[in-house]
Amino acid sequence: MNFPDALAGGAFAANAGQPLALTDPHQVSGDLPLEQWHLFEWNGTVSVFGGSSAVSDVVVAQIVRDTDGRLM
Repeated sequence: MNFPDALAGGAFAANAGQPLALTDPHQVSGDLPLEQWHLFEWNGTVSVFGGSSAVSDVVVAQIVRDTDGRLM
């Protein structure tokens, strides 16, 4: 496996005070509790790292839906 996007995303998330979640490229992983992200003290936006081969448009759409459209 190759995780360069996760490495860059990890540094970004730590600096921005955002939670970091890794998921399957084609579906949101079952252990990714997007509907519970409101419990974190973060700035309310979600940043997705990687192109469509790393995170498909379907996954991005689900993330947008589950986080009330706060995609950055």
